[in-house]
Amino acid sequence: MDKPILVGFSGGADSLSLLILLQRAGFEVFAAHFNHHLRDEADRDEQAAGKMAASLGIPFFSGSGDVNALVKEKKLSVEEAARQSRYQWLLDQAEMLGVQAVAVAHTADDQVETVLMHLLRGTGLDGLTGMPFRQIFPLWNPRLPVVRPLLSIWRKDTEAICKDSGLVPVQDESNQSTRYFRNRIRLELIPYLQEYNPQIKNHLLQTACILADEQSIIEMTKEDAWAKSLHQKGDRWVSMNRQPLETFSEGLRRSTLRRALVELKPDIRDIDFQITERLSEFVLHGTRSGEMHVFSDIWAEASTGGITLWRGRPGLSQMYPQLEAGKELQLTIPGIWTFPGWRIELCNDELFSALEAIHQGGSTDHVWLDADRLSLPLLLRRAYAGERIAPLGMGGKTQKLSDYWVNHKIPRLARQNWPLVVSGSDIIWVAGVGISEKAAVTPETRQVVRLSLQIHQPGG
Repeated sequence: MDKPILVGFSGGADSLSLLILLQRAGFEVFAAHFNHHLRDEADRDEQAAGKMAASLGIPFFSGSGDVNALVKEKKLSVEEAARQSRYQWLLDQAEMLGVQAVAVAHTADDQVETVLMHLLRGTGLDGLTGMPFRQIFPLWNPRLPVVRPLLSIWRKDTEAICKDSGLVPVQDESNQSTRYFRNRIRLELIPYLQEYNPQIKNHLLQTACILADEQSIIEMTKEDAWAKSLHQKGDRWVSMNRQPLETFSEGLRRSTLRRALVELKPDIRDIDFQITERLSEFVLHGTRSGEMHVFSDIWAEASTGGITLWRGRPGLSQMYPQLEAGKELQLTIPGIWTFPGWRIELCNDELFSALEAIHQGGSTDHVWLDADRLSLPLLLRRAYAGERIAPLGMGGKTQKLSDYWVNHKIPRLARQNWPLVVSGSDIIWVAGVGISEKAAVTPETRQVVRLSLQIHQPGG
């Protein structure tokens, strides 16, 4: 036997008709009512919903949440806070009851309103397809689907079903308030558009259906682009390869970046055009600091060959070597020094191996220095204000360390705690970035030391 279905049940005409239709179709159903406590009549409506479910012989469950507290905590609109609270509770109840799905009573009218909301805010193809018949919300439950069986049924049809059943649905007076964006669309915009085209709702619904069908074809291309561009992801970051992103068409690049934002912040809604446009521009041209605030608590950072999106201010110690404030260490040969997420190793090495590695291009994470040009012990520390470095390849000329950071696209936030290896008063290695001319291996070099950086980071 199929598992039961949990129905999000407000007691209104739409959810009551959904309950009735599923029961008539032979499904075992549970009615779940979430009390938002936003109206004086909320408790009365909860009791009415419970009585209706009982009259149909359907088990009834109720819950509540502090929507206004969520509005303040997350700076959401009342509508969005109510939605998040409701879905979280519904999916928690569904998991506890062991049902196969959560069914919600969005109708064709809701679909039209949703498409118009997205259109007015600025959207792409995803927004114009409206709500899907089946959807997973990973933020709240990565397994149980939310289904919308009434998306092809108009609100007038649900009212007729309720009338035929002899039950009187709950009337939510807040549905008539133009305080809410969706209500203004339903009560003001759609009637206005109907003056131009009486069939506007049918046409918008048809358009959403057509676009949804075409979207399924496009999804194959988008999935391939995602597979090529995704490098790694964690709980609060998504790291992407820059090269494929740069080669994508503008539309595909924006779509892929949009997917990354959703992966990072599953509760995100209505990602407008300006957000993906700015992020696409960052991928192509970056910023002087190598970072960008995208929106809300989302940040983007550029690294060699990649772009990383962060939820919350970038976790630098997970991305880059970072030395604790006030920490200075003497580096003796041989030695290994371990820090959270990274470590440095210093050892003697064979000259032939060093020359071969340097000839092959070397690596900024593994460098060889002329041992006879060093003042031992070396010092590991952070940068001082106004310091300079003599970068390899500049013939001994020095450069402000601040300019060096910029030239190597080191994010501004990471610079203060970036580890430097110092010989005497000279910076000889910006760990993982580059060495100084003053300690570089030359044809006269007779003995070498090797410095190695190992770091575990999302981008590599």
